[in-house]
Amino acid sequence: MHPSETDLALYTGGDLGRWAQWRVKSHVGRCAECLRRVEQYRSANAYLLAEADRLPHGLDWERTAAEMTANIHLGLEAGLCVTPARPVTAQLTGWRPALVLASALLIVMVAWVAHVNTPILSPAAAQLPEIIPQGVLLESTAAGIELNDHGRVLTLKHPKDREVTFSVTLDTVRARYVDSESGQVTINNVYVQ
Repeated sequence: MHPSETDLALYTGGDLGRWAQWRVKSHVGRCAECLRRVEQYRSANAYLLAEADRLPHGLDWERTAAEMTANIHLGLEAGLCVTPARPVTAQLTGWRPALVLASALLIVMVAWVAHVNTPILSPAAAQLPEIIPQGVLLESTAAGIELNDHGRVLTLKHPKDREVTFSVTLDTVRARYVDSESGQVTINNVYVQ
């Protein structure tokens, strides 16, 4: 079985743990296809290092590289924490189906009561202007993470051809995706204070 693209990319940069580094190294030593991919990663790395002279000066690149490496490891570790779901078997006896039926009945009753008690707007009230949210609004959109501050919009875009995973909390939006060419994990974390 071949190592994943992520493992090959991390192996090329020396960012795997000892056991994983040894495992990928032994596989690459006997697999021409994976050796070719590692060589492609190495040449891409050499190209990027050659292009580094064009990057802004005065930025602490060592610290930035360390933070990016830590974020990659954090993302990989977080991915390992997710366990596959167990298959669900249907049981139609006992107290569980009764509990599910009672919960569904409660939801239907609450929805019916809410519908009955919904006020009917007069035609004049229906023409009220749309209320614009006050303050800062942070949300995930198809284009990326959008920050709206009283009508001024800032969008942190992600590539459209990447599969992006969003995590949203009350004051934070996080987008994470893997670059299929380089195997690098990008994590964008935007929060509002």
